[in-house]
Amino acid sequence: MFVVDVSVNRNVFIDKILIQRLNALDNKSKNGICKYKIRYPKGPWCRKTIKHKYSDGWFHLLEKVVNILKEEGFQTKHEQE
Repeated sequence: MFVVDVSVNRNVFIDKILIQRLNALDNKSKNGICKYKIRYPKGPWCRKTIKHKYSDGWFHLLEKVVNILKEEGFQTKHEQE
């Protein structure tokens, strides 16, 4: 499970993103593509399967996930005091 913690100065926890790899590294396709699913935050984006070349690294995977969340209308709430 790839866990992304969102916080301010590691003191104020804001939220998290959980991404699960569906196939083991030794079970990936010949071109190195792995399949992933967003497990948290919950929403319609959890139904999508993300294909990602493992050797492209974690940042590229996170970019794909954030783009999917944005396209699907994920919103963060910020309450003004």
